[in-house]
Formats: sequence, structure tokens, C-alpha cells
Amino acid sequence: MNRHRLVTGLIFGLAVAGSPPNASAQQFTTKKYAEAGGWTIQVHAADGQFMRCGAVVPGGKVSFEISSEGWTLSLPTAKPAPADEVKGALEIDGKSVKAAYLGGDEGRLMTFLKPAQLKQIRAAKTLTATAGQEQTPGPLAGIDAALRKAGECNDKGGG
Repeated sequence: MNRHRLVTGLIFGLAVAGSPPNASAQQFTTKKYAEAGGWTIQVHAADGQFMRCGAVVPGGKVSFEISSEGWTLSLPTAKPAPADEVKGALEIDGKSVKAAYLGGDEGRLMTFLKPAQLKQIRAAKTLTATAGQEQTPGPLAGIDAALRKAGECNDKGGG
């Protein structure tokens, strides 16, 4: 009888140890907050918790996002998001500066923007983001209004 319990206990223990944990992947959601200057302002959440707000370039996938960590430029990538940083550049109205991109959620790359860069972008007409070998252009007409609205969205926690 004791041997039967021991064998049953060992089999049960091995079955539990070999089963995958019940952790699930985060669920990311995006919803529209407003429109400003032709741009779409979006709220991003993970598992129902507010993360950040972003202003999406009209007709494009480039976005400028604000969170408690500051402003970022976020862009799509054709490759899987890397574990390490990707070297690149930001070209604002023809003037290029180095940039380092990190893998973000939902297969995107992002780089933090310094206050001086953000000031330049607010007054610029064109931007080209280069990450590794990928180049992503972004027209900037209406960006100042869009960034103000994204800031408002962030201040309100997306609501």
C-alpha cells in the first residue's frame, strides 16, 4: 500500500514538473483617443493597464509616443525585434544624428528622443529614421498639434 502511494506520488510529481507554467503572453491593445492635425492619437495598454499614448503619422506606421519614461519614436521593422540595440540615425530636415533603437512591444523598434530633438521635430517638415539597413520616412505636417494632443492623452492616463 505504501509503495503504491509512493509510485503514484512520483508519477504525479513528474507530471506536474513537466507541465508548462500557466503564464500567458501579455495582451497589447490600442484604441483611438483623438485626431489632431491629421494625425491619429492612440492609447496603448498591456493586459488592460495604461502604458502610453502615441501620435501616428497620417498614412504611416511611424509614431511618436509619450510615457512616464519620456518621448520615443517608434517604427515598424521587417525583422524580429532584436535583443540588443540597433545602431541607426534620425535625419530631421536633412540633418542627421546618431540614434540607438531598442526592440519594443508588438515587433517595433523605438528610440528615445532628447528634448532638443523633440524641439527640432516640432518645427521640421521631414524625418527619416534609419535602423540598421531599414529606412522609414515620416512626413511631419501637423506634428506640433499631434504631440500636444498625445501629451494631453498621457496626462489623462489615456482616458
